[in-house]
Amino acid sequence: MRRDLAVLVIAMSSAMLAFGAAHAQAQGVGTYVLRSPAVFVDPELTGETQVLCNGSDFATGGGLATSVGSTAEKMHVSDSFPISDASGAPTLDNTAPHGWKVIVFNPTLEAMELQAFVVCLASPPPPA
Repeated sequence: MRRDLAVLVIAMSSAMLAFGAAHAQAQGVGTYVLRSPAVFVDPELTGETQVLCNGSDFATGGGLATSVGSTAEKMHVSDSFPISDASGAPTLDNTAPHGWKVIVFNPTLEAMELQAFVVCLASPPPPA
């Protein structure tokens, strides 16, 4: 009985995931999160990194990923803003950003890793 219940729960969960994925795909919009590569920031220095969404997808938020190391939360975020492209320049009036940039200061006596994240909104597909 216990095994049958577990199989039923797994089957229902799989069905709900399949339904949710099909529903999201039908609407053509989805969100995902990307992280930048890790950048080492030496003690008493500033470091920066950025991450872009895929293709023409839009950034809806971003910031410092604090899970890189146990000391990442000790970094001081000097600036964090949406960017329009790989140049890292801020977007004009935050219109249609495609990525996120983070600049931090490392006040500790040891090197730390900096990693940014961005939340992306997938563009709807063009009408058929």
